[in-house]
Amino acid sequence: MSNLSRLEGYFEDLEGLIIEVDLQITKTLPTLSFGAKQKEIRSCQAKIEEIGEIIDQLETESSLEHNVKESDRARIREYKKQHQGLKEKLQNTVNNADGSSDGAVRRELFGDSHYSNSGEMEDAVNLDQRSRLLKGTERLEQSTQRLQDSHRIAMQTESVGIDILGHLRSQREQIQNTRNSLMQADENIDRSQRTLKVMARR
Repeated sequence: MSNLSRLEGYFEDLEGLIIEVDLQITKTLPTLSFGAKQKEIRSCQAKIEEIGEIIDQLETESSLEHNVKESDRARIREYKKQHQGLKEKLQNTVNNADGSSDGAVRRELFGDSHYSNSGEMEDAVNLDQRSRLLKGTERLEQSTQRLQDSHRIAMQTESVGIDILGHLRSQREQIQNTRNSLMQADENIDRSQRTLKVMARR
């Protein structure tokens, strides 16, 4: 079989697969139940991968052959665009899946690694939340400690104030006693003066 005949065989295989997958995505998938839809998605993925492999083979052979017509090279480029279009169309179909099937259908298209990354992202978010919570708890403990220190200082100040008031009260009593003593001394002096005057008259 000549190289040109082999290229034509590839072209026929590609056209058949592209039409088949396009019908699966646009006509069959929307009508299926959740379980059947998962199976159909796997089938579409396998065929899209096969299309990609055929295109890679075509590009390799066309790059090695000098007698490949430009029109055939253009067909290869067009098949490559259609291949990319099928991948995007399948992805859009999965993205538009509704209800509880959405997560599982996405898993079928993107694989477990997508969800592993999502889990890692969730873990990172949880770690950030825990870090913020710890920082908040630490700030709360610091505020509580400052409040306790302020309360302790206030109690010490109150104790000092009570002591000062006690000293002032004691000093007031001493002053009052001294004042009473002075008044008593004045009275004694007055009596002594009166006694001396009486004695002087005699």
